[in-house]
Amino acid sequence: MSDALLQSAFIYQEISKYEYYFIFGDKKRNLYYIPIKLKNENYPHLIGIDKLTDKKELIFKKGKDKIIERIINNEITFQNIEDSKQIENCLNKLSFFNGFSSFFSDNITQSSGFNFLKKTAFSSINASILIKNMNSHDHVFFKYECLDKGAEYYIPISFLNEDPQKYTANQTRLTLLYADRKEILSQSEREVLYKLKSFTDEIIYSATKLWKLQRR
Repeated sequence: MSDALLQSAFIYQEISKYEYYFIFGDKKRNLYYIPIKLKNENYPHLIGIDKLTDKKELIFKKGKDKIIERIINNEITFQNIEDSKQIENCLNKLSFFNGFSSFFSDNITQSSGFNFLKKTAFSSINASILIKNMNSHDHVFFKYECLDKGAEYYIPISFLNEDPQKYTANQTRLTLLYADRKEILSQSEREVLYKLKSFTDEIIYSATKLWKLQRR
């Protein structure tokens, strides 16, 4: 487990280099365009390290957004935190963190989306949507945010590995139709991660156009 903390930091650093675009659809052929970006400040909660209140001074010494960098540079190690009274939750999150990263690779092909409605889901998580991996109990909650220069994305803010029926009951299920990603600091082309066989460029255009119209 001592390597799991460092591994999770490297994983998050790698997948954060990209912005992602998912397109989901429902049975009525409605399209839902989901642009996704990751933020370093959400990493501590995703791995549960933010719950280690007795290690707060060590962990947050330089701010939330610097924790990944400090783990990679061995300023924060598992040996520093393993004696925390709240370590169990962090250990649980770390043991399933590969499940989180699978949402942002070519392993997302069997994912399905759910509309996340706080009032019907009885959740204190301030999220906009929930995406569930249908092959596991992995769930990622995303919050809609307007970032730099007016760009709008869904940001992953919480990750669960359980079967939270209260979050998914009575929700509209959406099927993944298309997913791609683009390296943020690169002029490279978009990399297609998944594409339904019947999916066309016209559908991508329709989904992105609808998204822009809805944001006006």
